Amino acid sequence: MTRLITVLIVSVLLLNVFGCETTEKPLTDIKVAESTTGIVRVIVQTEDNVNVRIHLIQDGKEIKRTEGDGRFTLRNIDPGEYTLRISAQGFHETERNVTVIAGETTTLDTITLKELGNPVSHIIGLVRNSRTGIRLPEILVKLTDQNGKQYEEITSNDGIFNFENLPVSQKFDLTIEDADYELHELSIDPIPANETKKLNVKIKPVGIGDREIEPEEPGEGLPIFSKAPNFELPDGDGKIHSLYDVLDEGKNAIVVFYLSGG
Repeated sequence: MTRLITVLIVSVLLLNVFGCETTEKPLTDIKVAESTTGIVRVIVQTEDNVNVRIHLIQDGKEIKRTEGDGRFTLRNIDPGEYTLRISAQGFHETERNVTVIAGETTTLDTITLKELGNPVSHIIGLVRNSRTGIRLPEILVKLTDQNGKQYEEITSNDGIFNFENLPVSQKFDLTIEDADYELHELSIDPIPANETKKLNVKIKPVGIGDREIEPEEPGEGLPIFSKAPNFELPDGDGKIHSLYDVLDEGKNAIVVFYLSGG
């Protein structure tokens, strides 16, 4: 009899533990929050496994940009119709239309880029505020060749722009336009085949001009847009280094000077 009672007690406890005698909703009735964005996956192949760039564009505006070895997963993309622009140095640029659906992953067929037959050159540049050294995103950069053909790029979140697969043996005119900055124009000499020209461009905020602002007495602080020294100093080998060359957006710098005995 005692053994029977023990078995009944254990059975009741098991029923309570596993919820078989509960009025709570079963797990199958619990709703899981649905995702409001989608995912795009694509594999891009090239003969030499070169670096590949991806631009996700909607209504003429770049939504996302990334680069890598050819395997891409673009996450948190709002539902809608997009164009995927794919490029690599020395290869034909190609585009694919893609539809993003909330809560789903859209996987494109593998894309194989075809190599260009003619020699080409490339330009990569960085755009900074001339006063602060901060990298500037979403700045329009235009490039015009000798035949009048124009190329356009928008700087990335890191202030970087790329012009790939340009004709060789000719000069280019580079123009940077933005409502908050003065027009900046630059002439670029012909670039040899298969080489990349690197540019470090500093543009001036509108309305600042070249006026000099006298610093106040020590301890009083400096007015906004006060002109700081360039801090171009030589190292032990005589190479010149500039503070702006290492100062990225969002970073502060402390410059310490030591007076050595003479």
